[in-house]
Amino acid sequence: MQAYRPEEKDRAQAAINFGVFATMAVTAFASGALVTTQGWWWLNALSTIPVGLTGLALLALALRQRVRTAASGV
Repeated sequence: MQAYRPEEKDRAQAAINFGVFATMAVTAFASGALVTTQGWWWLNALSTIPVGLTGLALLALALRQRVRTAASGV
């Protein structure tokens, strides 16, 4: 599946790279601020939220794939 035209490949890759590295920079600074002001316990406790959401999303995708496979009779 492709969401962009071949001539837009470089622009799409640049947008992805910008999003990834901007997110990394923001979370690095935010985690540093959180550790210095609140301590490690809060950083570890709050990091379980995105990890849990990612796990739930992966579980939902796996279940949806299983349903599609069963429906197609493969």
